[in-house]
Amino acid sequence: MKVNEQARQLLRASKLSELAGVPIPTIKHYVNEGLIPQPMKTGKTMAYYDPACVDRIKLIKRLQKEQFLPLDVIKRVLDSGAAYEEELQVGQAILKSHKAASLSKMVPEQSIERRSHYPMRKVRLLEKEGLIMPSKKDGSRFYDAADLKVIEIMKRREELGVPFDHSIETLRLYKEAIRGAVGRDIRLFAKNLLGGFPSEQTVSFLTEVDDSLDSFIILIRQKLLRRLGGEAISQMNELSKKLAMLSFTLPGAYLPEDEPEEFIPRLLYFFCSGRQASVAEFVESLPETDASKYAAAAVIAHVLRKDFTAALSLVSRQFPKPDGRVLNDAAAALAYMVSVGETSGFTGPSNLVRKALAHLREIERARMKNNVADLIGGYICGAIYVLLPDMFDTLERGIDMLERVKRRLRDRRMQIGRIPPWLEETVQFEIIPAMTIRVNRFLAEAYLRRGDCERAEQCLAAIIEIAEPCDEHSQWARIKKIEIRNMPVH
Repeated sequence: MKVNEQARQLLRASKLSELAGVPIPTIKHYVNEGLIPQPMKTGKTMAYYDPACVDRIKLIKRLQKEQFLPLDVIKRVLDSGAAYEEELQVGQAILKSHKAASLSKMVPEQSIERRSHYPMRKVRLLEKEGLIMPSKKDGSRFYDAADLKVIEIMKRREELGVPFDHSIETLRLYKEAIRGAVGRDIRLFAKNLLGGFPSEQTVSFLTEVDDSLDSFIILIRQKLLRRLGGEAISQMNELSKKLAMLSFTLPGAYLPEDEPEEFIPRLLYFFCSGRQASVAEFVESLPETDASKYAAAAVIAHVLRKDFTAALSLVSRQFPKPDGRVLNDAAAALAYMVSVGETSGFTGPSNLVRKALAHLREIERARMKNNVADLIGGYICGAIYVLLPDMFDTLERGIDMLERVKRRLRDRRMQIGRIPPWLEETVQFEIIPAMTIRVNRFLAEAYLRRGDCERAEQCLAAIIEIAEPCDEHSQWARIKKIEIRNMPVH
């Protein structure tokens, strides 16, 4: 057959466009994508298409519109020939189109705010975070039922009082975690199941069997929330007991027989001799200005006496808000934290932790000096941080703070000022060793939580070197070293 006779049985691009209901650029795009065969060219500007392209293009548009299949999937389905129906089912199952019956009601961008009753500004933010994913069609953007459901979830959370930014962060966490899991899931499916079974069974894997994972995700999240929530509550209940390790009794080998007359030495004498009630009474008997200046000492004394009510009362009067002075903020945080175990329910303890964290964050921002007050403040801050449950995400900050305190203790880098010899000797030979032992214990436990056994062992070795063999901390360190050595190697 001659070329001209053959061309008379074919369609020009303009006629194909008319019959198929698509513009000529779309036809050319389908040719480039391999969705329809190359036309027969009779010249530089003359091309003729097989009439079968009309039905093929209409089928492509229908699969796009009704099944929301991308062009590369459509091409594979169409190229399967006689197995078209089977392969279409596989393609639909892979893309979860069997779940998308309601997706045929796509909402155009210009209608989404009216349809969802949700501000377009927030819709844009959800899209920016990848929490909703509008599709593009003929130059316009459309939102499907899944997008509308996410918007509805955000609206509901806001109506219940959850801040928008918090919901964004929460959904982002799950999106990122699920994205990684889905990627690995697809690779595992391709490796083990795809291609090795008949089409009908593959569809079953991708629909009935695979859909059970949705139920599993809900169940495992609920189970993990219960378990992790229970662990957090248990850790909070143990917090007061663990914080008691902050305090220590001094031998008092260097204390004078008589109480000093000077104000500061006398206050520290009461502390060093374990007379915490005298500290509180002494500070609270001072004039208002001086009492405010030394209120942190009184708060700590009340905590050491386990008079948490008095400690909180003093904090509410003297440090209602963080003030940037390290010891003041540390004393306030300590008073809040030790009171957690004494408070019933969940709201009360949560409020105490929130207030404590505000003071601790102020300590982190402060420029700590090389004095005893700031050293004690950093010691308290670091210990609280490493003891808080994982849900507060303070472990690394606590490790950093305690490592700084540890270096200062090791190097004896602190400004003691003009103090009597007995106090200097007490600081150097009793307080610093006692604090060093406890700092290393807090750090050892923190490193074990992190899974860093090497650093934990270094801290345990430091405890054993400093503490007396019969000391409780020394015995604990020896037991922990044995446990670490008996840990299975992964």
